Amino acid sequence: MYVKKPDSTKKIKVIWMVHWPNPIYTNIANKLGKKVDLTLVFLDYHKETNFSKNNYTAKFLPFIKKPFNIIFFPYYITAWFHKLNLDLPLLFYYTNLDKYLDSQKPDVVISNLWYEPGTVQAAMWCKKNHVSLILQDETQRWPTNNVARFGTKIISKILKNVLFRQSSYILPWTKDGVDFVKKNFTLDAKKVLLLPAGIDTKLFYPISVKKNSTSLNLLLVARMAPFKRHVDALLAMNYLKEKNNINVKLSLLGSGVEKLVLEKKIKELHLENSVHIIDGVPYTEMKKLFCKHDILILPSFNEAIGMVVPEAMACGLPAIISDTCGAKTYIQDGENGFIFKTYDYKDLAEKILLLSDNNLRKKFSENAEKNIKDNFDVDVIAEKLNKIIKQSIKK
Repeated sequence: MYVKKPDSTKKIKVIWMVHWPNPIYTNIANKLGKKVDLTLVFLDYHKETNFSKNNYTAKFLPFIKKPFNIIFFPYYITAWFHKLNLDLPLLFYYTNLDKYLDSQKPDVVISNLWYEPGTVQAAMWCKKNHVSLILQDETQRWPTNNVARFGTKIISKILKNVLFRQSSYILPWTKDGVDFVKKNFTLDAKKVLLLPAGIDTKLFYPISVKKNSTSLNLLLVARMAPFKRHVDALLAMNYLKEKNNINVKLSLLGSGVEKLVLEKKIKELHLENSVHIIDGVPYTEMKKLFCKHDILILPSFNEAIGMVVPEAMACGLPAIISDTCGAKTYIQDGENGFIFKTYDYKDLAEKILLLSDNNLRKKFSENAEKNIKDNFDVDVIAEKLNKIIKQSIKK
């Protein structure tokens, strides 16, 4: 496909359609905006949201969503029968995206969430105007729900030519995402490149704080929803209690629909003295919480990324996570953390036992901090994206 070349005397003009002000995007944008002329496009109901807007322009566009609700009708029926707590995405269509892109004349358009009608709009505009399109993707596996899996596969087949073959590059956030996209979405594996979320190591780094030195202190930070699998952490704690050879404490930070269920489970397993639910902590204060603990655990099933993992690792915490967490991208199993089999609470407990060794834990801690700082600092990731943007134009 012919792609127009920008004026080499000016900064490359990039429109990045992120839709929501997630720190994953805004942290990279704050760095990338020093290198390119960057605008981030958000849904207009985020106008009043407070988030960082350094070195890039924020554009809020109106959208419609009602015509697309019918797509989720079979999902709701399935949920009703199976009592599932489905967390469905918002499908939206920008009402004046073409006019906005015509007025801006970008050299490159980046869009997240391939299944959104808004992304298809951007792709059609890029094709018409010979502008390079870069897709980001967070899909790692097909949905387990039969209706959801069937619908997602149909949509991906319809959009395959419009999006994946047209794009200059496809940038999954995780290693599992790279493998999934290569297998299911594209014939050209060379244009599928890993672009992990970057960590602000000026915000997340080890600090000296007082912590309980008589116990091994575990931390689980996650919304209290069924797929986060807090129950597996509680079962692991019960398993360790029955072994009776290790003093372990677990802190749970989060809230959600499962909170009452978890409180009941804690009492049922008689874990009141070893498991504590703690109050919310401001984002800027999270490093203090991390550094009060020894190990971070995340037992989620099918977690897109799990940003708390690399953030904690940057603060020197080894992490133990399930094998369906996207945060596996940041872990070298057996070097700076452990990966256990999803749902297997005994495997989780055995990994905790291994890291109860002070010398091993110290080694993992040092490796975790260094790995994040050297390979996943937000400056490193922003520069990687900058090179991909330049290459997409040449390509």
